[in-house]
Amino acid sequence: MKEKVRVYTRDINKDDFPFGLAKAVHFEVENEDDKGVRSTTALNNNYAVLFAEGNISKDNTIIPLGIDNPVKTSHLDVPASPIGKFWGVN
Repeated sequence: MKEKVRVYTRDINKDDFPFGLAKAVHFEVENEDDKGVRSTTALNNNYAVLFAEGNISKDNTIIPLGIDNPVKTSHLDVPASPIGKFWGVN
């Protein structure tokens, strides 16, 4: 069985995945069995795992930031094009 981890962001949906959640980093594991059948399993109950560090407004509310356009490198998909300050990739 072949496995790989995919790192991605989601499309923005104001009801289910607003900007701050959609543009956080999500992970899933892709499996391929001996017959070539592929399946995926989202990690963390399909909830984001890494979040960009947001800002605090004058009204003391969080202004979310995120990343955009994940790109594929040699063996992992990694976040690119930071929008604001991304944890660990400053």
